[in-house]
Amino acid sequence: EKNSLINAFKLSGRDKNGFAIGILNAIEKRKFGRVYDTVADTFERLQVNPLTNYNILVLDQNLRNNSFITLTNANVLRQGVWRDANNTELDLYLRNKSQQFYLSSGAALTQSFFLDNVSRGYKYGIEAGKNAGDFQYNLAYEAISKKYNPGDLGIFSFYNISNLSSELKLINTKKIGKVIKRTNELELIYSRYLKPDEFRKMLMEYNTFILFQNFFAIIGTVVFSPVASNDYFESRGTDFDHKFFVPPYTIIRPGISSDYRKKLAADVTYSHKFITSEGRSENLFKFSPRIRFSDHISLFGELQYE
Repeated sequence: EKNSLINAFKLSGRDKNGFAIGILNAIEKRKFGRVYDTVADTFERLQVNPLTNYNILVLDQNLRNNSFITLTNANVLRQGVWRDANNTELDLYLRNKSQQFYLSSGAALTQSFFLDNVSRGYKYGIEAGKNAGDFQYNLAYEAISKKYNPGDLGIFSFYNISNLSSELKLINTKKIGKVIKRTNELELIYSRYLKPDEFRKMLMEYNTFILFQNFFAIIGTVVFSPVASNDYFESRGTDFDHKFFVPPYTIIRPGISSDYRKKLAADVTYSHKFITSEGRSENLFKFSPRIRFSDHISLFGELQYE
């Protein structure tokens, strides 16, 4: 049987003082499935999903200089002995008067309620930097606990990690010949697992973008992993007892992009990945055409060859 909603509604608005509230509520019907008993040669109808209420509440307050503070709470209540869940997150974003410098922070708590216990997980992070002008930069740190689980209202891929990252970006919009914009960006990432306290990965990524007067663009990316990485997620386990070894590698990815304003346009990229320690390489060619019917309707495609 298919999942279906009994009812759903949304309420949102913001007052003259910049305070906003948003509420989303939905009730899902019970779902049943048929199980075949090979011994008795009969089918049995079993409940696989109970009557469930989903609720999201968002409170947001505008602050000076396009800053804000937001509280979000997501709640899932299931009828009977099934698991319930409640997730709460607080986010703060501050900018200075010139709108050039910012500070962003956030913290979240997830709670999963079972019959005999409660599982709690957390996430927190902070980021500061300059995101205006020709030269931009930031420094960020994020930690996500092993039991952090917002999955009742979505999918979360990575947990039990801490990330330290920094980004430098240089933007030049001064016209030189037929070039009207140049962007160079360097990002550094260092990541560890929390439990066990173990190295995860270290990456350096460089991106460049050159835009010409006719809106033809040249793009390029270089990704460098100088040391071997430990990937517990690739082993598809949840106990963090088995890890997948990823050797050092380098990726070079040049590409071109045509004018998106025209009816027919395309992106073309070629990716070469070199596994340093093993002396082998991987190649990927990607062609991504697009058809623009209007300002609001476009058709996209993608063709890959390895």
